[in-house]
Amino acid sequence: MKKIRVSSIIGLIFFFATILIFLLAQPPIISSTIIGLLFLLYSEIVFFVGITVIEYWASKSSNVMSHAGLTTTLAGYSVIVFISSIIHMTTHIINNRGFLIAQIILFVVATTIILIIATFSKRKSFSDSKINDAIAITQDYINELTLIQEKAENKNAIHDIIEKIQYSDRSSIVDADSEIELAIESLKHLVAPDEYNEDEFNQEVNDLNLLIKKRELQLKSLKQGGM
Repeated sequence: MKKIRVSSIIGLIFFFATILIFLLAQPPIISSTIIGLLFLLYSEIVFFVGITVIEYWASKSSNVMSHAGLTTTLAGYSVIVFISSIIHMTTHIINNRGFLIAQIILFVVATTIILIIATFSKRKSFSDSKINDAIAITQDYINELTLIQEKAENKNAIHDIIEKIQYSDRSSIVDADSEIELAIESLKHLVAPDEYNEDEFNQEVNDLNLLIKKRELQLKSLKQGGM
């Protein structure tokens, strides 16, 4: 939030300093001068407001590459508009129509690039979120099974399941995950001293192994469907 506040203050300083310099310089008041001044101020607004928005977005996102891409595009666009505006209002080498056409083209190009980066960023964030959720839920399985392993007589069977989950695909959550949760919950009850039944325990272990395979197949199918 401190960066956002600083960007806003610097932006206001630049904005009012530009107006003050223009008034002190007393350039001839003609159409190209007025248009150049308006685009000069516009470039400053775009840059500092854009930076403020990007900083706010970056504070809630970990997508560093998209942050850098947006900042570079916005800064490049603002600088080009700023420099071309100064040239237009001081040299008058391009007529107003040509200058406005150039500004429209610049705006379209910059907006297109920003939209592409923003779309990519949104997809990347969604993908990262799915992966993080999947990692969290599989880690919960491992934690629960580790506790079960401490109480179970057949520790090797639980250890094998833990390893299968630990080294499995953890890129997304699928339907089988809810079944795995229920199976682990059943195992938790079965290892209680007054509830232990070897046949039921072995059956539940087998069922859990089948569910892990089912999960792998569902993840594979999900990836193939997304290709």
